[in-house]
Amino acid sequence: MFSCVKKLDDIKFRENMTKKITLVFNSAFKTSKERLWGSVNTFSKLNIELSPVLKMTYPKNFKDISFEKYPDNVFVFSSTILLLRFIPIDIYRVRLISVIPDIGFIEESESLFTSSWKHTRKIYENNQICMIEDKLEVMPKYIFFVPIIYLLINIVFKNRHRNLNRIAKSSVATDDEKL
Repeated sequence: MFSCVKKLDDIKFRENMTKKITLVFNSAFKTSKERLWGSVNTFSKLNIELSPVLKMTYPKNFKDISFEKYPDNVFVFSSTILLLRFIPIDIYRVRLISVIPDIGFIEESESLFTSSWKHTRKIYENNQICMIEDKLEVMPKYIFFVPIIYLLINIVFKNRHRNLNRIAKSSVATDDEKL
């Protein structure tokens, strides 16, 4: 199950020039939150989610370190964002504000095109159905970036949730085969 709740929040071109974008993406999976968290909690696994639309660079020694091992509220590293896995389009300074294993994380980063990027991921579980909610609150640096960033976020996160669905289905199949 995949649903996308879109909301362009407070884009008031006449009143105080607010340009904040808020988008929420939800997907449900037939797997446990522990298994799903184990499929999404490192930067190498993040690139599986992003593929083939984007790739995020990271230091080699960060490849398989679980997000909960990083210190809270510290810029961890800078990352080049690659469109189609090879065209540089942005540079992010990655900062994980808080990570709770099997529950989710809050990331607040900045980039060349955004003054703030807040990504909150929550994982819920109810009756063997696991739900992921990704909430994005993004403040583009310039008002004319708003439609482009809005479109890119939609493309990237719809792709991420399709990939998460594939990951969840393959992990359930693997569990069933073991029984």
